[in-house]
Amino acid sequence: MNLKKESWLMALFFLGCLVLALEEISYGQWIFDWESPEIFKEINTQQETNLHNIRDGVNIAAQLHILFMLVGFFGGASWVLKPYINGLFADLLCVDWHLSSYFFPVFLFYFYYDYIRPSFFIIGNEQELFELILSFGFISLAASNYRKALAVAP
Repeated sequence: MNLKKESWLMALFFLGCLVLALEEISYGQWIFDWESPEIFKEINTQQETNLHNIRDGVNIAAQLHILFMLVGFFGGASWVLKPYINGLFADLLCVDWHLSSYFFPVFLFYFYYDYIRPSFFIIGNEQELFELILSFGFISLAASNYRKALAVAP
């Protein structure tokens, strides 16, 4: 694969990670203290400006929890598997060991939340904290990939 093609793939991966991170922090809504537009107040379960909390009759949260567990487990363990995976996939998606701490706690939290916690034990809004940690992991992974791309560029 030539460098130009790899650069485009890394740029697309970075943009995808950026969108995921921005989605998790509601595009800076709470950082910059701006109010959600009326359309999001009507259709979003948390009345935030993001797409992943939109009411639709399907339990998106349960599907996202499974996705968070898969991403958290893979991100937390992929640095061990990276030497056995060849090619651009390993470079783009396998997390370096020092970034795995952004991913594996997310897996542990959602596994506990969905499969272990007693029904009488109510967890508040801690899910948002773990989603924020995961978004930092995506941004860190994208930045790490960008640095690697710069290192091999002519």
